[in-house]
Amino acid sequence: MAKRWTRGVQGGITLRWDAPFAQPHGVLMTTHPSSHGLELRTSALTLSGAALLVAALAMPGSARAADNAIEFGAHGGVMLFDDLDQANTTWMVTPRIGYWFNPTVGLELDVGIMMGTADATDHGFMAIAPELVFVGNPLPQSPVQPILSTGLGLMSKTFDADGVFGADYAKTRNEALVHVGTGLIIPIAGPLRFRTDARMNVSAAREDDDFGSPFLNYSFTGGLSAFIGLVPDTDDDGINDNLDLCLDEPEDEDGFEDDDGCPDEDNDADGVLDTADTCPMEPEDADDFEDEDGCPDADNDGDGILDADDICPNEAGEARTDGCPDADGDNIADKDDRCPDVAGTEAFEGCADGDEDGLADPDDECPTEAGEAPAFGCPDADGDNVPDYRDECADDAAAEGVDATRSNGCAADAWVGMNGVQLARGISFSTGRTTLTSTTRRGLDKVAALLTEFAGLTKVEVAAHTNERRSEADNVSLTKARAEAIMGYLVEKGVAAERLSMIGHGSEKTEDGQAARRVEFNILEKETRSMKPAAEEAPAEEDGDNAPAEEAPAEDAGDEAPAEEAPAEDAGDEAPAEEAPAEDAGDEAPAEEASAE
Repeated sequence: MAKRWTRGVQGGITLRWDAPFAQPHGVLMTTHPSSHGLELRTSALTLSGAALLVAALAMPGSARAADNAIEFGAHGGVMLFDDLDQANTTWMVTPRIGYWFNPTVGLELDVGIMMGTADATDHGFMAIAPELVFVGNPLPQSPVQPILSTGLGLMSKTFDADGVFGADYAKTRNEALVHVGTGLIIPIAGPLRFRTDARMNVSAAREDDDFGSPFLNYSFTGGLSAFIGLVPDTDDDGINDNLDLCLDEPEDEDGFEDDDGCPDEDNDADGVLDTADTCPMEPEDADDFEDEDGCPDADNDGDGILDADDICPNEAGEARTDGCPDADGDNIADKDDRCPDVAGTEAFEGCADGDEDGLADPDDECPTEAGEAPAFGCPDADGDNVPDYRDECADDAAAEGVDATRSNGCAADAWVGMNGVQLARGISFSTGRTTLTSTTRRGLDKVAALLTEFAGLTKVEVAAHTNERRSEADNVSLTKARAEAIMGYLVEKGVAAERLSMIGHGSEKTEDGQAARRVEFNILEKETRSMKPAAEEAPAEEDGDNAPAEEAPAEDAGDEAPAEEAPAEDAGDEAPAEEAPAEDAGDEAPAEEASAE
């Protein structure tokens, strides 16, 4: 039995059955095409929409980078032919080759091959459908990628009626083919992908006595495809190696420079990794305030003054002091204010001058009584710079050049000067000798007493000098030995060795007006005395810089030379170093000096 199609004058589809063994040739069956025509019109609209979508995917900028991949595929499935077609539903295989311009758009050549039996007969047919297909993949990075397709091609059907109508009945019909479809691409491993396609196909050709037109068919296929990139993507981040600056590191896809193929661990380059950076696109300002969060802090201390204009960005302050605190409200920032808790003036670095004597209160030993600056802001009747309140001889000036912080204001034969310990009568030696005489010891006892009393003199140098009567090498050796002898004696008297140093200058360090033969006690280091009112200063001096007053007489008493020694010592060594004639006399008779000593 053969099924033939003709189109009626009114557009109806006429089904004519040729059944030579069952009924006369030419019996016709006619069906109305209204529902079939509606389905075809709907299909046409669907085809148009799919074509527009695929075209949109092909627009420039729809893909991040070019893949330039070739696809090879082998797929199989089923073709559901139109009920009005002579062909029955049958299996199909579809080899495929394609070229992907980028991850979202490809162009393919499919060849569908189908074999089966004709409807209502047991005779065979074969159909081949080559088709050019546009494919769109809107989500190329997804693990399951939906695809859309549309294509144009040709379906060639050949029916074999041999044995019924004779060999001459075998007939081939070529039909134009168009489709829209959808499907999935699922990556498996490497270049392999599993792909499915579901398509709605419309085929049409000129009608004749054996075939009608058009037909609406559906195909469902699945299989494996291999996507082989013409340009490789080593790190599989979707950016081909020719565009990828980091071939072995995949792009991190964080919305920051995602086209270079490099992961950006620190987008804003502020030293805070993006994984810990609250503001990965804004660099941290690195101002030692909450620098771990990666966010810039425009006003660290929240005082309303931006850090760029705030001298104290981490301490809330006032605009009048450029963002710095001002506790006493004197318009001088606490950081620049010597007296941050007492209002003062800029002239006194933020301190007050209560007695208006020109000396700031912290520097004034008498802040409520006007005085002179050299006397630490106190009255000083005798002008020796020792304030009257602690001047034991207020009407008699102390020695000129006395260190007023270390003096009782009285004249003395030993005192602390600004640069050294001074003696009214210098230390002397017999010519060429290093032996300490009783007179020398009495002078050194006074030096030791002062150093003990004023512990704030932390480093004192014993410097010995002599005249030019000998060679300089002998002079240096002699003065060094004398300095060592003096230093040893002071240590014996209780002065800590670490507070002393010694040097022998020979005859090289004598300036105009100085005696050639002399010993100096130079202050190298000393503590700065604090300036406080007398009530506060006295205890501090007792504890830190002064020795008990009773020690000095004890030392003097203990070290006095025996009465009988005095005449002998005085005769040979009493003269000061600068009295050359006396020394010379002693140097002329070395034997007598030795006995005297």
